[in-house]
Amino acid sequence: MRRGITVLSAIWLGACGGTDLEQLPDTEPETCTEISCVDGVEVFFDAHRWPDGEYVVAVTVDDVQHDCVVQLPPAEGQYEIDCGDGLWLGVDDEAGIWGAHVDGIDHDWIGVEVVLGAELLGQLGFQPDYWNIRPNGDDCPGACQYASETLELPALAF
Repeated sequence: MRRGITVLSAIWLGACGGTDLEQLPDTEPETCTEISCVDGVEVFFDAHRWPDGEYVVAVTVDDVQHDCVVQLPPAEGQYEIDCGDGLWLGVDDEAGIWGAHVDGIDHDWIGVEVVLGAELLGQLGFQPDYWNIRPNGDDCPGACQYASETLELPALAF
């Protein structure tokens, strides 16, 4: 009986064309997307609530400080605040200020302070540690250099 199974297996494989497994590709060809990205540094703000008021977000890039004033709640549809020189803040009408973005990869030091009224809510200083991101896929065109940090704002916890 065993010989019959072997013969039947050989006939079945032959009828199916028998595929040499070494000829099959390991993976499907990658499909590239057209997502764009921007070289830069992002600082995300970790806060659970943002009381209404006027905030000053001071961002120091190397030796140059930029003060960005943000009124919360923001004007309807205002999701980015341009602070000049390739610096902008992301704002969400429900979540407050979600972070700061600094264009470019030639920065040696980034400092960020968040102030509400006269109260310093948090500060952070760091040397950006850049890495490559490839939003279109590993073997696709369109790579960017990117660094990020998170500034915790415990005064804005629940």
